[in-house]
Amino acid sequence: MSPSPVQPFHVTNHSSYQSSADKCSEIGKLSLITYNVKNLKSNYVCINNLLNSHDFILIQEHWLFKFEEKLFSQFNSNIAYHAKYVDDSDPIPPIQKPRGFAGTAILWKKNSEYKVTKLPDGDHRITCIEIDTNPTPVLLLCVYMPSKGSKIRDNAYDETLDQIGHIIVKYTSSHNIICAGDWNATLLQASTQDARDRKLKEFLYEYNLTL
Repeated sequence: MSPSPVQPFHVTNHSSYQSSADKCSEIGKLSLITYNVKNLKSNYVCINNLLNSHDFILIQEHWLFKFEEKLFSQFNSNIAYHAKYVDDSDPIPPIQKPRGFAGTAILWKKNSEYKVTKLPDGDHRITCIEIDTNPTPVLLLCVYMPSKGSKIRDNAYDETLDQIGHIIVKYTSSHNIICAGDWNATLLQASTQDARDRKLKEFLYEYNLTL
């Protein structure tokens, strides 16, 4: 899948001391791009090129395990990152490594003009950072939602939406919030017969998220 310029969901109902116009201007200064890489190791050249022209890259499906995290910085010494791995809660040793899957990350330059704080919120499908922008910091969420195909995946989709909702509630009074990534659903010509599309639309409405 090719990288896509971010058309993020962002919260519109918080921080009464800052006007909507100011919020949009503040968020608009950030150059973001989202990329479902389907294996970080085979996309180093593309990621390096993207980092030259964007402040932040939101990565889905990097396919790395926890013991491989050094690979993020090995291919570019100027990369800073925050990543989540599918085995975060139960690390897989190298000798038992299966085929890689899932994982999220946010990349930025070490010499970025922005001060970045890594946040622990969310499981391996959600990576969060705080970007120190004035007058209000930005909370950036990189999201990889479960794909379709089974009841287990549908339940995981609901659970991940719940996690994102809890994060929004936690930070909504103090941050501008941007959510972007691979949602495995669509708002374009959303069918009332597609449960995923309905759930995503209802989620956006519940948390006052807009494109």
